[in-house]
Amino acid sequence: MPQAEEMDLDDTRLQETGAELEIVLVVVSYFAEQRMASRNTIRLKVNADMTWEDVRKIYAKYASSHTMDRLVISLWLPKEALDPKRAPEMLNSHLLEGNGTLEPLCDELNDDVKVSDTFRHLKKRPTRNIGVPPIVAKNENFPTCVPLPAVSPQHVALVQRFNKSKAELPGPPSVAAQARNYYTYQSKNHPILDGRFGIDKTLLPGPVHIYQSVFPWFSATATDASVEVSRETVLATETLIDHVSQISELPLGSSTQDILQAVLDIAIAPGTPRRTDAAPSRCLVIVVEEEPDPSGSGPGQLSDVTAKTEFSYMARQLENDTMLSAGSCPAFLITIKGPYLDVCGAIWTTDVIVQHLLPGPIWLGRPNLLAESKIVEIARMFTALARAVLQLEAYDKQFVLPHVPPMIDVARFFPGATSYRDGASSQIVRFEYEAYLAGNQPSCLVFLATTVPSNDDSDPPRKIVVKFVERYGEAAHRLLAERNMAPALLYYGDIFPEDPIASRGCGSLRMVVMEYFEGRPATYNDLAALKAAEQAIKVLHNEHIVHGDVRFPNILVGPDGTMKLIDFDWAGEEGTVRYPIRVDTHVVDAPGVRPYGKIEAAHDRAMLERYIGLR
Repeated sequence: MPQAEEMDLDDTRLQETGAELEIVLVVVSYFAEQRMASRNTIRLKVNADMTWEDVRKIYAKYASSHTMDRLVISLWLPKEALDPKRAPEMLNSHLLEGNGTLEPLCDELNDDVKVSDTFRHLKKRPTRNIGVPPIVAKNENFPTCVPLPAVSPQHVALVQRFNKSKAELPGPPSVAAQARNYYTYQSKNHPILDGRFGIDKTLLPGPVHIYQSVFPWFSATATDASVEVSRETVLATETLIDHVSQISELPLGSSTQDILQAVLDIAIAPGTPRRTDAAPSRCLVIVVEEEPDPSGSGPGQLSDVTAKTEFSYMARQLENDTMLSAGSCPAFLITIKGPYLDVCGAIWTTDVIVQHLLPGPIWLGRPNLLAESKIVEIARMFTALARAVLQLEAYDKQFVLPHVPPMIDVARFFPGATSYRDGASSQIVRFEYEAYLAGNQPSCLVFLATTVPSNDDSDPPRKIVVKFVERYGEAAHRLLAERNMAPALLYYGDIFPEDPIASRGCGSLRMVVMEYFEGRPATYNDLAALKAAEQAIKVLHNEHIVHGDVRFPNILVGPDGTMKLIDFDWAGEEGTVRYPIRVDTHVVDAPGVRPYGKIEAAHDRAMLERYIGLR
């Protein structure tokens, strides 16, 4: 561990009444019975002439306002300098090894000592306010046994993947986005899932729409001609268009960003003053970049403005580990390059996922004399964006400082769609996710969940399977479910049944809910089940319906030998439905199977013969 760095702080500044310091508090807790430690990092602004008792009370008052208990903490000064970025993990390990004690590593701060006196020996002028080493704040009044949620091995794997995705960025966003650095980052194990890759192709994640309804809500509202747009917003949009249409040798980035922020503020509340003192939103990242000058950059140094926006998003979320641990940090990313504007949705599950929310970049150049409607269309998009950002900010406020900072909430790894409409009663049924059913990666679109009974519902909770699809063989599934050859299909429809606008913005995306069948994939030894699968395929073929993916993983065998056929994503009318463009013909291995080729009954039979061995 490095020795404490000698810093040259101006002694007179520290003694000034009201001199401001920003103190980094590494908040730690230890739970004896669970042998578990947790940690979080926060920043407090205090006066240099305060005592440590004052600092303790400031933090305790803030933290206790978000909990039911009165929080008691002790403050400790590390004996050696701690790297603020690595201090939480190091202290976490130390607490576990030392059964919750800090003495070998830190000295407890005396309540009566002034902050200025503690740092009097430090000698260095800061570049931002007054920089001081991290202080450790230990929670002292947590009970020895705190009820903690059961942690499954899969949840542990999800958390581990998430923690790895928080690896340090390769420098500031402007540096990280340089072609060479961006390529290197995208070639690692946890790249940004934005559709671009370095050495190898990256994972294809699920759509951001299923994780946060505001994204599809924006997509639908931005192009809805019935949405009213204020006069002020239209005129502000015209100002932005005139500004970015100007060809200039001087940088316009900061002024462009100011004008864009003004447009969004006006769209939120026409006629009100701009909120110049508002703190940067975690839900909105704006990056403006001029056309690059190739003559001024070396090989690999040209930056990608979209990547710069993505790295800016990551940097902003990493500033608050508590919020990042509690939720998936949905945000809108706006990129302006010259006269083009793009809007993306970003979310951080186990990995960072970034996807475009509009059909393509918007041209902000001045339209012709008979195209004022184009200006109104752009103003409507800004109106939708401003309202969507407000929704995300309201969503963000529910994640307050947790009582145990920061226990990672596994709900952050799962979709935001948590209800469906029961087909028999038309009542809304709510559910909670439990596990991924197709690996531990963001490419998973199939989940295990449990229904949550309503107050007037006497039915006990039951396990269900929730999956998200772009197309689905509903008729095939229901046909076999009626014959007990497939799990009961409980729902096939909109992803957000209680939000018609968001559902419209999801386009062709749909949600499937079925009963959970406790079974395992078939093997060559399950002769009775394989015969039953053969009969199920015949039932489909008799109705001119094909399945398209008759393999062992999709033939489930229950404890009593019962067979259920699953995975009807590709199923449908023979001669009409096609294989996916990205179908892996090494996995779906039957003569005639081709990417985007039509699915034939002969393919189903060939799969049965090849994979199951039936004749």
